[in-house]
Amino acid sequence: MIVLFLLQPTGAELSAYLPTPWLLQTEPTLNPFFPQLGDKVVYCWQGHEQYINAVILNDVYRIKTKHFPWQRLRLRPQEVCVVLSMHFVVGPPTLCSVKLGILSRGQAGTSVHHTFSLRYHDLADVPDFLIPYSHFKTAVLRKWTPSRD
Repeated sequence: MIVLFLLQPTGAELSAYLPTPWLLQTEPTLNPFFPQLGDKVVYCWQGHEQYINAVILNDVYRIKTKHFPWQRLRLRPQEVCVVLSMHFVVGPPTLCSVKLGILSRGQAGTSVHHTFSLRYHDLADVPDFLIPYSHFKTAVLRKWTPSRD
């Protein structure tokens, strides 16, 4: 005879698995930003490293890899990438899993020469490390001036 025990999660346990507000958005936002398939983005590995350190320090979830993109690839501070695939990993916390292709550094920038995957979620007080390319380009071309504010 096989006996199955079905555990009924308590309200607190169940709420940990419910979608977070950043996943329920119906309009695109810059912050938090999660890309769509085919989006051109800028990946900033230093921000990703800060995110990983914050996750570990605050024991948010268990990081399963020790081979991060900046450890196995020669990356510039910002890399222009294309989103090749993405899916969500139900948590807690619910994570966005993204496969990025680094675009060639030539003039055209249309061919992928390296790929890597990462997982992340919206985490307060950590800089964004995936930025829409159009916003990045606008910020770089802007004539910035010092402010007293």
